[in-house]
Amino acid sequence: MKDNSSTPVIERYGDFKESKFGIASNEDLVYIFDILRNKLYSDKIMAVVREYTTNAMDANIENGFSEKPIVVTAPSSMSPEFSVRDFGKGLSEEEIRSVYCMYGRSTKRNSNDFTGQLGLGSKSGFAYGDSFNITSFKDGVKCVYTAYIDESKLGSIAKVSQTKTEEPSGIEISIPVKSADVSVFQDKISSALSFFKVKPLVNGPKIKEVKEIFSGSFWKIITGEQVKYYDNRKTCVAVMGNIAYPVDKGLVYPSYRHDYYNPKYPPGYGFLATNSVLYFEIGELSISASREELEYTDVVIDAIKKKAELAEKQLVNLVSSRVSNCKDIMEARLLSSDILNGLSHELSTLVSKDVKWQTKLVTSFISIDSEKGIRVDSYRFNGSNSKLNRVEGVSSFTVAKEDLENSTLWLNDDSKNCIVKMRKMAAASPGRLFYLFKAENVLNEDGSVKFNGLDHLDKWIVPLKYLKKISSFVLEKENNKVKTANRIERGKTRVYILNEGLLKNYGTQSVNWKEVAVNKSEIEVYVELNRFQPVLSKVDRFSDSIVKLEKAVRAFGVVLPTVYGVKTKDIEDLNLDESKSIENFCLENLKRSSSFINSYSFLRNQNISQKLEIWSDLHFIRFFHRHIDESKNTCSKNSPLSKLIAITSKLSNRNNDYVREVEDINFLIKIPSDFIDKSTEEKISLYAKEVSEKYPLIKKLNELINPKEVGEVFSYICEYVNAIDKCS
Repeated sequence: MKDNSSTPVIERYGDFKESKFGIASNEDLVYIFDILRNKLYSDKIMAVVREYTTNAMDANIENGFSEKPIVVTAPSSMSPEFSVRDFGKGLSEEEIRSVYCMYGRSTKRNSNDFTGQLGLGSKSGFAYGDSFNITSFKDGVKCVYTAYIDESKLGSIAKVSQTKTEEPSGIEISIPVKSADVSVFQDKISSALSFFKVKPLVNGPKIKEVKEIFSGSFWKIITGEQVKYYDNRKTCVAVMGNIAYPVDKGLVYPSYRHDYYNPKYPPGYGFLATNSVLYFEIGELSISASREELEYTDVVIDAIKKKAELAEKQLVNLVSSRVSNCKDIMEARLLSSDILNGLSHELSTLVSKDVKWQTKLVTSFISIDSEKGIRVDSYRFNGSNSKLNRVEGVSSFTVAKEDLENSTLWLNDDSKNCIVKMRKMAAASPGRLFYLFKAENVLNEDGSVKFNGLDHLDKWIVPLKYLKKISSFVLEKENNKVKTANRIERGKTRVYILNEGLLKNYGTQSVNWKEVAVNKSEIEVYVELNRFQPVLSKVDRFSDSIVKLEKAVRAFGVVLPTVYGVKTKDIEDLNLDESKSIENFCLENLKRSSSFINSYSFLRNQNISQKLEIWSDLHFIRFFHRHIDESKNTCSKNSPLSKLIAITSKLSNRNNDYVREVEDINFLIKIPSDFIDKSTEEKISLYAKEVSEKYPLIKKLNELINPKEVGEVFSYICEYVNAIDKCS
């Protein structure tokens, strides 16, 4: 990618001495290299996957193979190694040492055909481990090199072997992977490659599919599992050079303030708030040094705004065109409902304002105007011992496809025994909702027709072809014979799996699950279903809770196999092993995840500290550890205050990579109190109690000292503590 930074023009006046910036010594160089290796990337595994795959694609393009896929091999438990193979020109020994030894060295700054520019990505293997291998195929010779961190901590490259080969030219990067990170690498590979124009050949997991609802020449509205590097909220990604960068709409529209009661979204804002993609040519956007996020300069913000605004206009035109071609208003309602459900609230609000069928605005919301001769009653029969529930005067409701399939709209126009028949119909289908329409003419004072209810109903509310005449309904006698459709293969059992795509949290929940027949031995993990709602921690949850839990545990290296939904009444009959429940499966695997144990301990101990009386008494104690090493007059290491400061110092930092995931897991499956060792909790309580009893003056100081002044008075506090300790 071209370097678009400008060279400043400096005018000098007078005679003065100048000094150039540089790095003074190898010791300083070690520190700088450590920053570039270990502190540049927040997601080190994603960085390794992203940098080497995009570098490989650049090499193919440079060699004239822009349509040839690179080859990516994911690590596995049997072969814990990640590798990327390109088909570029390969590198000579001199070029290998130049490219991989020199930070900032890049050959791609003079062209926007390539993604690279910074001269850092080829060394990203050091962000994950202390060594990686480089194999160069060039001019019939295969050379293997090892890059490693040596005793100087600057790093070295050593040539390991050289042999003849008939393999095509190119470079292969190989990185050894820790066994605990195998599944994380697989997940990152699947996500990172989703937006490659030329899909790599992957030996391992499938690349995550990005399904589009609508698309234009430079944009897409997508569904399915959105590919994101940071969180699970609906958001737009900007794709440049095969890399997807999440777009922060708050930085693109910093002056916008949302008004809940009167939302007026600026043009383009709704598009950035939905699951969408904007495509940019290489060089149109600026990126951070880590290539994990965009650099929000005025030029970048302006480029995103222009494309988002234009994409939004094109989307509105596409939706309007499709809806206007519908045969009737119900078809238009269902189509617009399907479309709007796939968009964010912000974008659906904007689009719905302009979607029309003929001259009428179309949404799934139906409003009944009784003054025009239309009345609707609602019926539901909740069970054999319940009465028919009738609600008169339904004034509005929404309609979706499943409502037409699972709830029936009836027209009351020809039956004298309508209510009796409705009771029988409802009793035959407990829990099913019925709408009973009655349309009458509204007359003027002179007897002429003011509104013909049937005509108005037919055209603008619900076309009559979607409604059944109640007189046509014949009650069927119960048939106790087993229907062929309900039979399943011998030895198998009927369970459910989540449907792919968007999940509904409201309305009929059965649409979220698909019935399958499997052998009992195939069920590795199951979740209890109560009326098609998963039961987690003895609470009925929405179906997307399974997806949320699966993503949360995956962050800690726990990959769930297929989760089967089993109805409550079937669990006992199947005699399923309780360890296979989704809660127990997750907990048992999380116990073996060091990252989860550390994160959960961090959050739990932090909450415990906040609840302790000493914490409110010493609101500035969290600042002590910043000064304890700076002051010559420190507290004795055996002092309970020193111990309390030491054990709580780690809790002062709220930034934790896994805070959200831990909180999600603890919400969905309650983590038992004995899940981890309680020694830290007990120590905090013990030291806090000792401090409160031994140093009563500190509690008084808490009321007088501003936390910002802790550094100034810390030495005096230490003198007081040491004096008390000597006397005791």
